[in-house]
Amino acid sequence: MFFLTLLVLCRRNRQLLEVCHILLNNPKSGYKFTNYSPIIAIFANKSCDNRRIGRNQIMNIEQVREYTLSLLGVTEDQPFGDDIITFRLEGKIFVCLWLGGGKYDMKNGEPRLALKLAPERNEELRVQFHAVTPAYHWNKKHWSDVYYEHLDDAQVEEWIKESYQLVASKLPKAIRQKYIL
Repeated sequence: MFFLTLLVLCRRNRQLLEVCHILLNNPKSGYKFTNYSPIIAIFANKSCDNRRIGRNQIMNIEQVREYTLSLLGVTEDQPFGDDIITFRLEGKIFVCLWLGGGKYDMKNGEPRLALKLAPERNEELRVQFHAVTPAYHWNKKHWSDVYYEHLDDAQVEEWIKESYQLVASKLPKAIRQKYIL
């Protein structure tokens, strides 16, 4: 019962979340998810998987921009105002990076980007990660907001590339060939 209470508190308090994560994932502690019911194990994983604990590196806004621009044929512009940069492939938007402030501010100004992904992939990521939500002011079926500072840099790069490849796959065949890897 103690651990169930601890896990519930972890959902509400970041410091307790870190203690929970260390306790349950440290082999020296002697605690394993197998010692608890599967529901508690799933709950513990869900509450711990989207935080900065145990991650490699967190991307900042400039790293997101640099990585996205490093993809072949990508251009950037600001059609929606000074607080949003869109990244395009052959004129088709695949990433929308919010710069902060402005009329699109939400969630206390946490940095985010919107990615175009397949509808089933969006649903999958929203269930799996708290840092992925339906996109604000975009078609929620095809676009998700990603709060990239809560995720590993490799994960964010993978999703940006996935968005890029989705848009590339929809281009006319003659143009598509130079972008599909």
